[in-house]
Amino acid sequence: MDNVIQHLKDFQTLYAALIGATGLILTFFFTALMTFRFHKSDKLAEQRLKIYLELTEKYIDFLVYLELTSQGVFLESIDQENEIMKKYKEILIIYNKFCLLSTSLTKKKSMGLMNELQKIYELAKKLDVKDQKEVFIFIQNLKAVEDEGIKFSWILRKELEVATDLKIEKELI
Repeated sequence: MDNVIQHLKDFQTLYAALIGATGLILTFFFTALMTFRFHKSDKLAEQRLKIYLELTEKYIDFLVYLELTSQGVFLESIDQENEIMKKYKEILIIYNKFCLLSTSLTKKKSMGLMNELQKIYELAKKLDVKDQKEVFIFIQNLKAVEDEGIKFSWILRKELEVATDLKIEKELI
């Protein structure tokens, strides 16, 4: 009888050790998995920030260039059409990267800015800075792009969680 009780105690000890070991292994596995997910999330957030800032920089550079061009402030040695095309192409490249990293909702909301940039690009290719009527229409369209850009920057700030006070942010827009 003592032998049977000893076997039961040994079995209980073994069973408890197996449960403890399984718990440790599962804890280690889930900790490693969560650490990997957090690391991946941090890397994605870092890349988003980089791409968002680069996209913002490129479209502002494009708008400033177009503003100066519409006012006739440019060097004669620069091929305006190629320079405009180059700057627009840079925006499209960055925008495609932006689309890869953004949420579906953010991509959808960015379409307003991209449509306005497309329109202004088409107008810029044909712009005659000597025709005041054309320049006036062009500047009106530039203002529409700037308005979309402001809305777009608010969307990005919200997604990056740097828009801390939504009431103030909306007042700024």
